[in-house]
Amino acid sequence: MKIQFTTLLLAGLLAATTAHAKLPYNEIEDLSGHKILVTQLAGTSYKQKSASKATKEAVEFLFLGATDIWVIGENSVRAVRTPALGSNEFEWDGGNDRIYQIPAYPADNDHSPVKGFVYDANSGSKMGTFQLFHRPSKWRKGKNVSGRWVGEMGFPGGYGAQLSLNVASTVQQTSGCTDGSSPARVAVLGYGYQDASLSHCEKGFFPHGDYYSQFFVWDDSHDRLWFVVLNGDVTPNGQILQGRVETFELLGQGGWSEGLFILGRPPVFHP
Repeated sequence: MKIQFTTLLLAGLLAATTAHAKLPYNEIEDLSGHKILVTQLAGTSYKQKSASKATKEAVEFLFLGATDIWVIGENSVRAVRTPALGSNEFEWDGGNDRIYQIPAYPADNDHSPVKGFVYDANSGSKMGTFQLFHRPSKWRKGKNVSGRWVGEMGFPGGYGAQLSLNVASTVQQTSGCTDGSSPARVAVLGYGYQDASLSHCEKGFFPHGDYYSQFFVWDDSHDRLWFVVLNGDVTPNGQILQGRVETFELLGQGGWSEGLFILGRPPVFHP
């Protein structure tokens, strides 16, 4: 993130928090996690309650940092839009050309139901309402790897890079892998972030462990593009994710390299 953008974001954040006297993470913390999304759509008219029908969907809101938030459904990952960190306005695209909007997220909500509106993405007209109900997280079978990881990749000759990984707890079905995969966001220090996924498969499915992830690293300073593969396993205490890393240079300059990676849970922040 550029320093100028960070300064502007913090300046806007301080102004917002001073004006509204609330913590910037208040709404995002309450929004994050597993929810049941109940959508109430009208038939031909928003006021025709007799023609309305409700649908339910299990979703997960994953906070990635700054104003970057995902809403993860059974088969989709969508970005949640918000004007600024500390804002109580949230909006995201749903299926069938719908827009979901929470115009004023309640402060100090304590996981109570939150109401919003559904709009037609083409005409902008109101189509109905929705509610978000908090749902306690269900741990995955086996080892739970959801959440944040930080660590390093190391290669022969002393080369390495710092790595961070943010994994959703929602599990999506993957062909040939009974345990499925979870959406993830990966960042290599100095090279920005990439969308990814972390697959968890039965023993023997992958050569170096039960967990597998792949993503790109674009080195725009040197016009080079790398494809990175992580394959490893979690230690019995669930605090270390480690294994093999392979990189492939896709523009024909660096070839192939193999090394090791190790990731742990982030330590407590002490400024």
